[in-house]
Amino acid sequence: MDKESVLKLSYEENEVVSAQRMRFLDSSRLKMLGILGVACTAILTGQQMYYWYDKGTIPVTWFMPLIVAAIFVLVPTLVYLFAPQVDFRINSRWRHELDLHICEDKLRLTAKGKSDGFELQWSRVK
Repeated sequence: MDKESVLKLSYEENEVVSAQRMRFLDSSRLKMLGILGVACTAILTGQQMYYWYDKGTIPVTWFMPLIVAAIFVLVPTLVYLFAPQVDFRINSRWRHELDLHICEDKLRLTAKGKSDGFELQWSRVK
C-alpha cells in the first residue's frame, strides 16, 4: 500500500479576497473595460463636440460623457472592492474544509468527510 500524507486545507476570508482581487487585476477584463470606457467616452465626446460645432450651441446632454466615464471607473472599482467579499460570504464552498492526499503515484483532493473528489496522477503533472 502507498504511503499517504494528508494535509488539511481551509480558506480564510482575507486569503480568498486577496487572491480574487489579484486575479481580477491580472486578468484582461480590466484592460478590456478600460479600452471600452475610453472608446465610449470618446465617441460621446465626439458627438457632443460635433453638435456644438454644427449648431453653435452647447448641447443639453453635455454631461453624458462624464456620466459614462464615471460609470466605467465606478463599476470596476466596486467590483474590485466588494465582489470578492460577497462571493466568500455567499458561496459556501469557500468555507468547506478540504483534505489534500499526497501519495507516491497520485494527488487527491476531497471535501472533508467525503470519499470522492478530484484525483490527479503525478505523471500528468509537468
